[in-house]
Amino acid sequence: MAVTLFGLSSHLVGGLVVTLLCGPGALTAFVLRAWPTGRVLDIGAVLLTAGTSLTLVGVLVHSLAMAGAGTLVAGVGFGASALASFGTLSRLAAPEQRGELFAVAYTVAYLAFSLPAVFAGFASASVGLRSTALVYGLGVVTLGLTALVAQRVRSNRRVRSAVGGG
Repeated sequence: MAVTLFGLSSHLVGGLVVTLLCGPGALTAFVLRAWPTGRVLDIGAVLLTAGTSLTLVGVLVHSLAMAGAGTLVAGVGFGASALASFGTLSRLAAPEQRGELFAVAYTVAYLAFSLPAVFAGFASASVGLRSTALVYGLGVVTLGLTALVAQRVRSNRRVRSAVGGG
């Protein structure tokens, strides 16, 4: 995608895009592993949304540097989101049931990533890669904002419940 959208001749750049997303994500998960889950969820939602937005602006204005910076920020947000999500799941099941829960969670996650990517592949053949990337990115931004709002509502309910005693 980076090669096509930015007119680059090296496919090495495409590999670097994956590194810009996954490398910071893995490092973030390691660094934030002891932080409270709610805080990590907030950080993840904000940075994934902001990073994807910055990447979209980079695509719109044809700035490889901006798109790369956005991908790096989104990678940090993705790492935080994944850490918090699996941290939340690990508390839902007894230790002897976690393997089964994680198997289901990974199946759902892979479907959630792969099905939109397959649809995007078909869409790019019809409407073009740039338009597809923009719509796909806007979907990610929308989901990130939705997650952030849901987390805030949940936190506010918890605070009200603690203050109200019920």
